[in-house]
Amino acid sequence: MDSTFENFSIRARHVIFGTRVKAGRRGAEFIDVGDLISAIILEDQDMTRELTGHEGDGQIGRMQGWEPHTPFFSKSSASDLLAGLETLLPRSSPTPDTRDPTMTPDLRRIFRSAESGLEEFHHKQVEPLHLLAAALELPSRPEVDLLKRAGINEEDVRAKLKEFY
Repeated sequence: MDSTFENFSIRARHVIFGTRVKAGRRGAEFIDVGDLISAIILEDQDMTRELTGHEGDGQIGRMQGWEPHTPFFSKSSASDLLAGLETLLPRSSPTPDTRDPTMTPDLRRIFRSAESGLEEFHHKQVEPLHLLAAALELPSRPEVDLLKRAGINEEDVRAKLKEFY
């Protein structure tokens, strides 16, 4: 990935790493929005192993300096969304971890939007929910439509951002 992500929290950087891992596991040529949304949900649910391949119940994240958080997604909603995303994302042979696929323009747009939105919330760092809010700004995409059908909308995410950070 070609951005430094210096304004991203440790949790958000973990999501970015997970986005790359998810894309590689499905053999994607490009890292896309669905990979990001999957990584956001997995990080939100403290499913470290799914993002890194390492055992743990969030211990890696806590060792890296981020505080425990209250999940945004319910367990059942997260499970349903992850299953839905799996059906939407095309699969091929996994790619080596050393390969660095290109980000799609929509994914780059999400990162820019999340960073530019920091001022609105008076926040210093991009958190995973900033990325989710930015993803929900995208015009109709199957992955975003899946979130909206599950009752996840930009207004609720923004309200949570104002409440917690």
